[in-house]
Amino acid sequence: MQYSQRSYAWSQLGAKAAPNKEHDHSSFYSWGVSHFRDKNYAVAAKDFEEAFKRQRSKPNLLRYAAEAHWRSGNKEAARATLAEAIKLLPGNRTARLRMLTMKFPPLGLIIGSREMKVPT
Repeated sequence: MQYSQRSYAWSQLGAKAAPNKEHDHSSFYSWGVSHFRDKNYAVAAKDFEEAFKRQRSKPNLLRYAAEAHWRSGNKEAARATLAEAIKLLPGNRTARLRMLTMKFPPLGLIIGSREMKVPT
């Protein structure tokens, strides 16, 4: 039987099928990758940071966020985010070299830019 959208039965069916509002880190990660691909870097950085907040065992998410901040033009936020990632990844030489190229951009001509490649 078809129910009218204003009926009581329709509202009860809708209440039971309400989606869960809580998102996990993988949702924010996939949104961040999508926004990064669309060159909406500021939103991508926020998504990557939120994904990191929900799963702190993945510090590379901060590196993705730093790269998105850098490309959006927010240089200070990029440096701060990458510094936080370096604290969590003390042995990561590539992250340290990227920090050097962020602080001194002409250095990128000598050692390479060391950009973090965001997966597609």
